[in-house]
Amino acid sequence: MSLTAAKSKVNTDAPLTVTVVLEHRNRASEITCEKLKNMLRPDDEIQLIDQADFMKKGLSGETDIIVCTNLCGYHTGTLGEIIAEMKIPVFALETHCYYHTYHSAFYKQVKEHNGVLLPAFTPKDIASSIAAVRNRKALNGMKLVQVSDSPSIDFADKLLKQTGIEVITGTSEELRQIASTFDNTAADRELERWHDDIISGSEMDRDHMRQVAKLYLAELSILKTTGAVGITVNDIKDFLLQEVKQTMPNASYGILAHDGYLACEEGDIEALTSELILKAATGCHATMSNIYYYYRDRFTKNRKGHHDYTDEMMQGDAKQCFEDNCVTISHFGAFGIIPPDLAAPGRPCIRNCPIPGWMEQSMIYTVPECDRVVMGRISHDAAMMHIVYGKTKSVISDDCYVWERGRWIIELPDAREFAENCLHQHYAVGKDTGNHQVLSTMLNLMAIKKL
Repeated sequence: MSLTAAKSKVNTDAPLTVTVVLEHRNRASEITCEKLKNMLRPDDEIQLIDQADFMKKGLSGETDIIVCTNLCGYHTGTLGEIIAEMKIPVFALETHCYYHTYHSAFYKQVKEHNGVLLPAFTPKDIASSIAAVRNRKALNGMKLVQVSDSPSIDFADKLLKQTGIEVITGTSEELRQIASTFDNTAADRELERWHDDIISGSEMDRDHMRQVAKLYLAELSILKTTGAVGITVNDIKDFLLQEVKQTMPNASYGILAHDGYLACEEGDIEALTSELILKAATGCHATMSNIYYYYRDRFTKNRKGHHDYTDEMMQGDAKQCFEDNCVTISHFGAFGIIPPDLAAPGRPCIRNCPIPGWMEQSMIYTVPECDRVVMGRISHDAAMMHIVYGKTKSVISDDCYVWERGRWIIELPDAREFAENCLHQHYAVGKDTGNHQVLSTMLNLMAIKKL
């Protein structure tokens, strides 16, 4: 496992350097700069440069955003072309901070030369564009950990080139070895913290919970040592499907989420990356869950268990999903790893959620509470990301089943369209905070096509 110096957890407070290109150093331009300054943070830097000097000498240092003032028709000459070739995000700004038709020729020139044009029609657009640049800058250099005996090397390489996000890989055996360095005393001390501060209780015996705690401590050690902000472990293939089945780290993920880290199951680094992008865009943590087109009314009414859920029932539930434009979110019946941002009030419980062929499986059981959600997944080549917004239709939480207990019904704009664009059964699910432009602009800045 590659170890690097530790850094902080997900942080989108990166300061920006903004260069203002002034057509003329007159009072109107100065007023514009003052209004722009009020849109920025105190630690952001504003550099002023006269347009004539800019055309002759260019920039003297690095900058994150270029802002142009007092643009008027084609009088801008080749300014748009020059900035476009720099690939630095740019927008125009008037004293009233709204779009002016004087900007149109400049914008057309930037777009014709494949420049990075930021939305800036209204003050809200401007604020969102600045936030998107800030968040995208913060993503560059962030680290995620994939613990898997079959790491996604090709995806990691493409992700680094596309976004600057680094994937650090390690094996499941390394995770187990690190876990073995913690004794029962360390595990009991950690479990005491969980019971005091995080969970309401556990259905699993003490020996099982000690193993989970040791895996958590190993994961936390890796995160702190590498400076990564999130981790995913290939728990199914590298733990469950072994000749001698081992305790899986699933229950530990909810604790990591409580502690501010990103986490997801099954070694799905694409889902974990999607969580990170949603977190940067919305400011809220995301979870990972399976997406189903069934487990609806017919399943809810079937009180005998999963094995009595017939093909005819599944067909009827799938038909219902398409008719009412809904999907069912569930991941081993424990709603995946629900972070505090998405959770209902109250402490989660560690429950036994058996899966077929194995009757001992611990997971964090947390009920989600979020009216509006954003769902997303980045593609395997890091070139596209499927994004869809939905609203909660209902949350079903019961004890009638085992690994299927708990379903989160999400209403989408179009269930068929989602099915046509769906990239995988795993999606990152986060809180829709309302400002969709930030995420769209971030994806544009990273040259990731939004599906």
